[in-house]
Amino acid sequence: VGSISTDEASYAAFVDSVLSAESDFWQISRNLFVVNGWNKESKIAMNTFYHLQMVAVGLKRDCHCLCPDGREGDKCFHIRFIADYGDERFPVDHRMSEDENKTVLFSRNVLQYEPPVYHNVFSVKAFGALTSVKARSIVEHSGEDSGLGTWKCSRDPKQHDCCHISAARDSLQQHVQLDLSAKDVNGPQEFHSGTGTSIPVFSFLEVDVSVGNYVRDAGSCAAAVSFKRIPPPQWAKLSSDPVRPCIPPVHQAPDLIPLTSSSSCPCKPDGRVLYSAASESRVEPCEIYGLTRMWKSKIELQNCPSCKRRFIGPDGQELGLFNWNNRVLVSHDLLDDYTSCYTSSETPFAAWTSVMQRRYQTHGSPGSFLSEKRFRVIWFAYARLLELDNDMCCRKCGPTPNVTIWDGVTLAFSRKNLKPSLCPPTTIHPTSKIRSKARHPKKPHCLEDPCLRKILRHTLTGPQLRWIEDGEVPDDLVSVDEDPSDDESDEISQLKAEGRAAAARYKAAADMRSRLECIEEIVSRLGRIDASLARLFDRCYGLDNLVRGYKAPSAYTTLFLHMASEDSVLQLMTFSDMEALDRFIKYPTFENASHLNMFPALYTVIMLELSKGTQPKITNDLYGLCRWILLRCMTVLVASITECGGEKDGVSTSLKDDWQKTGCLYSMPQIRNRPQYPSIHRDGLSDIGGQAKRGSGCGKYYSEYGQKRLTGGIMVVWCTHTVCYGFHCIPAAEGRNEVFSAIYTHWEKAPEIIIYDYACNLAPYLMAREPVFFARTKCLIDHFHSTGHSACGDACKLKTYVSSNPSLDRINSSAAECGNSGILRIRKSVSYMTQDHAIIYTKVFLSIRNRLILRKQEQRKN
Repeated sequence: VGSISTDEASYAAFVDSVLSAESDFWQISRNLFVVNGWNKESKIAMNTFYHLQMVAVGLKRDCHCLCPDGREGDKCFHIRFIADYGDERFPVDHRMSEDENKTVLFSRNVLQYEPPVYHNVFSVKAFGALTSVKARSIVEHSGEDSGLGTWKCSRDPKQHDCCHISAARDSLQQHVQLDLSAKDVNGPQEFHSGTGTSIPVFSFLEVDVSVGNYVRDAGSCAAAVSFKRIPPPQWAKLSSDPVRPCIPPVHQAPDLIPLTSSSSCPCKPDGRVLYSAASESRVEPCEIYGLTRMWKSKIELQNCPSCKRRFIGPDGQELGLFNWNNRVLVSHDLLDDYTSCYTSSETPFAAWTSVMQRRYQTHGSPGSFLSEKRFRVIWFAYARLLELDNDMCCRKCGPTPNVTIWDGVTLAFSRKNLKPSLCPPTTIHPTSKIRSKARHPKKPHCLEDPCLRKILRHTLTGPQLRWIEDGEVPDDLVSVDEDPSDDESDEISQLKAEGRAAAARYKAAADMRSRLECIEEIVSRLGRIDASLARLFDRCYGLDNLVRGYKAPSAYTTLFLHMASEDSVLQLMTFSDMEALDRFIKYPTFENASHLNMFPALYTVIMLELSKGTQPKITNDLYGLCRWILLRCMTVLVASITECGGEKDGVSTSLKDDWQKTGCLYSMPQIRNRPQYPSIHRDGLSDIGGQAKRGSGCGKYYSEYGQKRLTGGIMVVWCTHTVCYGFHCIPAAEGRNEVFSAIYTHWEKAPEIIIYDYACNLAPYLMAREPVFFARTKCLIDHFHSTGHSACGDACKLKTYVSSNPSLDRINSSAAECGNSGILRIRKSVSYMTQDHAIIYTKVFLSIRNRLILRKQEQRKN
């Protein structure tokens, strides 16, 4: 049957180019657009930009386009696109500005990653009395964020320092610095404000809508003609994947791609128009792109009865082809090749398409490879259909691992791309429960007296306690390393070394006497709490015993230091530990004592005393300490419980692919909404940037996670075998709320161990909100990050538990760091993506990474 006219074919190619984001079509205000030029003969987008103004008069759109066709009065494709697709692509949006007196940075693309070089395009209001759309200019910049590089103005192409470029320079700095008052200091100053020239207010992209200017593009949202679910690549398949017919690689293009019963048109948002055997068909030319070349072929199509220009076309999966738009088809092995590359090493789209261009030239392809923009959109349409399911569960840990490792990753996209659909677990739902009574317990420490905690730490920290007389300076109290200087004589060096050693000994002796002076006060203060505490401390560190030369085992020192820490007593003991201690108090046997290994300080002391003598028995003082510390833990826990909590909500089952919009995907379904805790200060808000002080101060910083122009990245959870169990996008900076909300909303039962690099403050955060749900959970800092928590107690560090729990030593506590090091390969690419693309790109990366690990597990098992 006949073919479409040349003009209609060019318009159809133009629409495809716009919808695939290959040709720019930006809306920068309610009535103002910026569009790419279009070559009707070659059917390709040009590297020129034009303004288009649209004014709605009733139901009619009055448009004026400054492209050559629009100026000459011919039928302009841009105006026709507004008429055909304006309602679909540019629906009414309150975020669109009505102010057209702004300089707008509407397009920003990476030209080079190291060092970073960008291509920025601005729409600049001209200076003077003329205010029509003709008065605006397009300014392009290729260079660094400092403003260095090449500047070009559409109105003054021969000038490199006109007023339009000056305005764009300032706009770039406002965008980079997120400061509306920022000015460019590298360019000419004659056109800057303050020199008598009227400069309009500038706007930039990557800020909140209330501050900056919102822009949107018509492209990147079109669905492909192919719609069947696509199985994973052969090298990433799992034994648990559904059995599907193998997709053949494409070595030679077919002469004709025929219609089949599954052929369809993607024009309907809620479904597809399917092939009808009773309707006529037509044959049109198409292009097929493979791994080494492009082929020209024919495709059988059928007019779609439901849309203006699209056709019903074949899916192509049985031929190994992905049908993008009935004119461009791409082989599955080509698309899988990019997936393999970017999940193995840092491979941005621009770099990969450059490699493919050269490969096509090497193999003598009759046509060049796809542009970066077009390939990017086709790959994302393909990735949406990939059947990467059931790959976020470790075969060894099962669906709900007892040990989870959490970490925030600086994998963030621009804030300008944030959409209302983003819905992390921290979101408060209208039906969320309100826990108005929940609050932080007062004085949750093991020892309530802050002065006692301070002098205990002072007394027991440092060299082992020993008795020294007044004025005595023992030579062996401290050692000083020799540090002779090369330019000094041996005699002078010796004298200086002796002086340093003497000073160090005097200081050490003074410190020791200061510590000894605190012992009687400590015994007195402990006695007011419980007599057994005072007796045990006096037995170990009493002055009479020290005078006799007694040296207590270091295990007692560790126990008292843990009790004197600024951590909550619930960090020392979970409810499971309390149950174990209660059993031991009733029946103090070796077997019952062995279950106290998650309180290693107490466990070590008990085992030490049980091992003495012929009869396994602990002293009355230690027995009294056990009873007291159990009572103290139960008191704080009961005081923390204001409501039972943990009940499931009637959360509606999400659609299978909702994660592509919400940015939240975990292997477990959501079963609760995050409650509200109005009595807890700043609940639900991001943790304040900078040093998060707690007690004497924690050295952990949150500011490293959230850069001003980017979202906060993603929160990822791993098992100890580095399998990712899920992730969610963080709209702002990372905080404890991310971990709390993700676990509470998705885990039916809280994990026994949470490893997180901010666990010192995560534990009280959890217990203040849901103490019943997290009563059996221990929060620990992994080995890698422990060194940065010098001010935090040892009870919140994983290394403390290894000696009494050999199984914990096998935990890959830095699994998150291992996973993050892989994720960083895609950080640069993601930082310039839209929200939808960033989420899909991240999900595919994590799924492929998981699958490669799970395949190794299957191979070992076999």
